[in-house]
Formats: sequence, structure tokens, C-alpha cells
Amino acid sequence: MIRDFRIENHLFSPHLRNGSYGAFFEQSTEFTLDTENTATVAASLWYIDTIPVQHPILELESRVSRVLAQMEVHGVYIDAGMLKNLENELMKTISTIESKVAKETGETTVNLASPLQLQKLLFETMQIKPLKKTKTGWSVDEETLTILAEDHEICRDILEHRHASKLLGTYVRGLAKNINPETHRIHTTYDTLGASTGRMSSNDPNLQNIPAGDTWSDEIKKAFRPQQEDWSFVVADYSQIEIRILACLSGDKKMIETLKEKKDLHYETAKVLFEKDDISKAERSMAKTVNFGVMYGITPFGLSKMLGKNPAECSVYIDRFFDLYPATREYFDHIVSETLKVGYSETFFGRRRTIKWLSDKNSIVREQAKREAMNMPIQWTCADIIKYAMVGISQEFQKRKLDAQLIMQVHDELVVECPDTETAEVEKILHEVMEHIVEWDIPLAVDVWVGKNWLEAKK
Repeated sequence: MIRDFRIENHLFSPHLRNGSYGAFFEQSTEFTLDTENTATVAASLWYIDTIPVQHPILELESRVSRVLAQMEVHGVYIDAGMLKNLENELMKTISTIESKVAKETGETTVNLASPLQLQKLLFETMQIKPLKKTKTGWSVDEETLTILAEDHEICRDILEHRHASKLLGTYVRGLAKNINPETHRIHTTYDTLGASTGRMSSNDPNLQNIPAGDTWSDEIKKAFRPQQEDWSFVVADYSQIEIRILACLSGDKKMIETLKEKKDLHYETAKVLFEKDDISKAERSMAKTVNFGVMYGITPFGLSKMLGKNPAECSVYIDRFFDLYPATREYFDHIVSETLKVGYSETFFGRRRTIKWLSDKNSIVREQAKREAMNMPIQWTCADIIKYAMVGISQEFQKRKLDAQLIMQVHDELVVECPDTETAEVEKILHEVMEHIVEWDIPLAVDVWVGKNWLEAKK
């Protein structure tokens, strides 16, 4: 029998993480094992003849691990030629900005990537008024430069320089160096236990952190495409899955009714927050921030930093949210109370996470533990749903003997590559499987797109 003790340790003794497998065996009565050399045995072997621990999450992790192994071996094709062209464009942009700054300031040797040199350039040479101080001098972080950029073009240039440099080094060159010379594909490594939120992580390279929202980032996504010309990407993304989970777990009638009627929940929230019916895009965006912030236990101070409003005003927004969706407050209070009693928080599917410090004397530590207790059932239930979907989709592909293959998992999104002749069937499978992982009052909603590359499919 093959056993993955890392998963069992994660599931049954999350407080014994970071390789404490010896302690896990010694404190787990389900096992009969000589613990004299337990740590060495557990760290080096997966095979041990002990009584199996039965749990749906263990079965899920075992099955999704097989799917992830297939994805890792199959890999993702990326157009190296497109990356090279983008590299040249970014290098040209970076050089142009450096020449422009040197001409305007008279400083020809300044390194724009150096915070210390940047402080001297902006606040001494250019006599720009600084905003805040750090241990190493006046701040030149992104938040500060963004504010200064409203009045100073050089700060806008430096922000563009930073963005281009980040894309060049981390993504364009970072992806290119990870292309396997034999397969011409990138073979990332997925870790089902790699993130504190319960979601999977992707490493070497990280495919879950590909940027979006500007022309250069779009070009990076465009480079992800099928290797064969007569193949396409089919991309499926859960719609508002965390809000739907909260609605179902809390049973809030207003939230359930809004989602059932397919109304815009953020718009409906905005009408209550701002006490009017005529809602602008900016106000809807603020309401969206409130919806997700409250879901994860945000404080008025934390919300004020995100919205640029004062904490007192944000406190009113939070109160109005709970007035609109009263059962969510009761749900969160119940979750925190139960977690304090039993010592752990639990997902819809029974995955548990130990939450300490709920009664800590330090209020900062106590509030952080409270936010973790509130956050865990939603985020981790979402992660479990994605895993069940991956298993179900893979099984359908095999059962129907399709050439389609799952190639990426990015947060709430799954990417499939398949022959053009299979796209319609794959779309149908994604809807059927992903929307029926659970049967709640509010059905899960999935958006599906088809395209010749990742960017085209998402548009």
C-alpha cells in the first residue's frame, strides 16, 4: 500500500508541520510503528505497512496527485520566439527610459533599480518633496511613487521602468530559461499543500502568477499556446465561487436570492453602501472590495488602506454589509466560537486546519487568528472544489478517449488543450463536471472560453 505521510500529517496534524513527521507518528494513535527512527523513515519512504486512515480528503489528494503528475509530465508549450521578441521590446523600453531620465536630470550613471540612488536623484537632485521615511531613508516604494507620479513625470517613468524590468527578469527571461530543450514545453511542479490558503502552488516556474492587465503582460499570455496548429485552448473559470460558498455556508437569504436571480451582487451591495440606485463603475468596484474584504475579516483600518477612505467611513461600510446580509455575521461569529472550542476550522468537505491564538493576550495576534478562522472554510472549500473538478474532468477525458489534456490550474481557472475537433465536447464536459461538484441552493457557475492561445481564450 502506498501512503503519503505528508498529506496525512497535513490533514490530521496540521499543527505538526514543517517536517515534524516523527511527532506526527508518535501522537497519532491510528498508527502502530516503532518510532525510534520515525523521522528518518518518514522523510525517506512513502511505503509503510500500517493500517490505512480513511478520509475523503485523503482519497481526494491521492486522486488529484495523479492528475497533477500527468499535467507536470505533459507540460505547457510556450512560444520561445514570441518571448525573445518581447525581451527585445522590453530592453528597448528600459534603455529609452534610462536615457530620458539621464537627459532630464543630468545624472548619467544613476541606477534606477537602486533605492538609495533613487532617493538621492528624486529628493536631492530633483528637489521633490518626500512623503514618508523608512529605516534606510525616504521611501521610494510603489505606493509612494504612484502618489508622486500625479505631479512628477519622472516618477511615472521610474514606475514604468520597474514594471518593464520585473516583466523582463521574472517572466520573459524566467519562463524562457525553464523551457525544456527536448519537449519545448515548460514542466512546472504543483504542490497541493504549498499555500496557506489551501490552494495549490506552482513552482519552477510559477505559472499561477503570470501578470495581466497591460499590453506587455498580454503578450506573455499570448505566448502560451498549443504546440500543434490545429489545436486550441479551452479555459474554464469559476464565477464568484467564494461568494457563492459564503452564501451557501451562511444560508443568508438576501445573498442567496440575489445570486439565484443572477443579479450583480457587487452592484446590489453598492446600492446599500452608498444609499442610492445610480451606481458608477468606481462605486461598484469599491463594493466588490468590501464584499471580499468582509468575507476575510478585514478591519476598518485595513479597508481604509484599500479604498483610500478614512477608517470611520469604512466601519460604516462594513456595518451596512452585515445589515444587508445579516446571516453572514451570525455565520462568522459561529465559526470563530466553534474554532475557539475545538481548536480547528473545517471546510465543507471535512478538511481541517488548526487555528491557535484565538484567546491570545495580544490583540493583533488574536485578530489575525480570528481572520484565519473566518477565511479557512471559504478559501479551502474553494480549493477542494477545484481539486474535485480536476479529478472529474480527467476521468471524463479518459472515459471518452479524448486527446484533451488539462495543462494548467491557476486559482479558480483550469486550462485544457485539445484538438479543434474536440473543443465543443470539452466545453460541455467542463460545464457538466465543474458546475455539479456540489448541489447547493445556488449552483456553481462556470465561464468557458476557447482560443488559439491563453490570451485569446480569456478574451
